[in-house]
Amino acid sequence: MGRRRFLGGAFLAAAGAAAGYLGVRAITDEYGSPGSLDGKPVEGDRGHLMVLTPSSEYPKVWVRAKPSLSEGNIVGWAANPGALVQVREYHGKVYPSDSSVGNFKASDGNNYGLWGRIQGVEIHYEEDGRIKKKTVHNMFVSFNFLTEATEEEKHQFYSSRE
Repeated sequence: MGRRRFLGGAFLAAAGAAAGYLGVRAITDEYGSPGSLDGKPVEGDRGHLMVLTPSSEYPKVWVRAKPSLSEGNIVGWAANPGALVQVREYHGKVYPSDSSVGNFKASDGNNYGLWGRIQGVEIHYEEDGRIKKKTVHNMFVSFNFLTEATEEEKHQFYSSRE
């Protein structure tokens, strides 16, 4: 085998290995490693009522398709900050913030951020350069943007549904 052919084969093998590594790395960064709790419901949580609460650090409450920080995951932002929403807790990526709300170490030994899967919420989103509004279901918001509803808010919410 000639030197040129050998070097060409070695280059292709190295490029293939690098591409494979980067592909696996991207998948585990987005979805977690095997056995990870990323994207899975918090055991024992049966859901509860919470309030969408923006912060001074992040005035928009970003709504995402998965409990992940990926920009491509954002479906829009909450149209009605302060709205009451029905939430179920999920494990996800830790949301970058000065607050430690929703950051915890799980039974698998990894650090997670707490995310709320919202049953239904109105969002704003941009399409063709225009801001539009729609209702989405089973989307995620970081717990950094959720606060417990008061007993009065719960009473008002549930009595309005009767």
